[in-house]
This record gives sequence, structure tokens and C-alpha cells, in this order.
Amino acid sequence: MKKNPLEPPSGAEHWQPNCIPDVRYFDADEHWPQIAAVKDDPDLRHILDNDVAKALPIVPDTNLPGMMPWHWHAPSNRKEIRKRLKGLEPRPYWNIVLYFCAPYTVNYYLGLAMRVAPQYGWRIRQSSRYVTVWNGVDLVFDPHAQMYGWPPRLPLNAASERGRRGAYTELEPGQYLKVHPLSHLSK
Repeated sequence: MKKNPLEPPSGAEHWQPNCIPDVRYFDADEHWPQIAAVKDDPDLRHILDNDVAKALPIVPDTNLPGMMPWHWHAPSNRKEIRKRLKGLEPRPYWNIVLYFCAPYTVNYYLGLAMRVAPQYGWRIRQSSRYVTVWNGVDLVFDPHAQMYGWPPRLPLNAASERGRRGAYTELEPGQYLKVHPLSHLSK
């Protein structure tokens, strides 16, 4: 049976990284005015376009005014996502979420977080299961996980798992993740 891709990674909710007592989202909905002011920054768009091109065989022309990752989904995918999020009012920040592409949007999210709230020392944490942006203390900047309604601890826990490939990796504050093409695109 195929796992529902919108469900949190299994087992992630049970792992407590460093016994962090409270983790909360740096709320993309609440901070949307600040995010909207920087989301089209040319440097950030360059990062986003280059990283997403490694995940999607064809990246649409992102230089069109207002074109964001949400618009790259095929209409059938957008319909399916909305169906799974049934009952939720679409939020403006959903436009910066690309379904199933967290590793290819994490550098963009890091850039957004550093521009919107530079005082937090944002960094990327990655495991073989998930990747997220957090401040190293108690804030997670992950519009992808927030959109799907995952508890804030869950993306950090999933990115903190010590999987079959060894320990998780936490980059230095402000350091971008080296993103590799999906294997079927690199052949």
C-alpha cells in the first residue's frame, strides 16, 4: 500500500532531538508581509530556480510576475493537494511551497528566513528522511510542513533522525545545502 505523501514521516514524532522542550514555527502566515517583500529577490529566485531545476525535468519561466513554486504544479496536482487540505482556507504563503520538493526549496527557505529575521542564526538540518530550516534553539522555518499541518517538532525530528546513512547533518548558520539532481534526471 502506498503511503500518503502528505502524512508526516513515520517514527519522526517519537524522536526528541537534544530534548528540545518547545519548538514552534516561525509562522509563515503571520510573517507573510515580510516574506512577500523579499520572496522575489533576484538572488533568492536564482537559488530557487537552480535548485528546483534539479528536481523537475522542466522548470517553467519563473521570471513571469507573481510566478511562484505553487504555480509549477500541474493543475491535477494542485487539485489533489487542495483536496487533501480540504476545509483549510488557502493561505498566501502556500505559493512558496512546492509539493514533495522540500530538499529543493530548503535553500530558498533559508534565504527567506535570513532576510526576514536575520537575528535568529538560521541553519539547515538534514537527515536521510527530511531537511528543514531552524534557528538552532526553538524556531522552525518550514512553510512546507506548516502548510500540511504537521506539528512544529515533527520536521525537526525527521531532519534529526540517525538513519541508515548515519547521523544527521547540521550546517553552519547561513550555509546553503549542496543540492544534487534527482537520479533519474542526471542520466
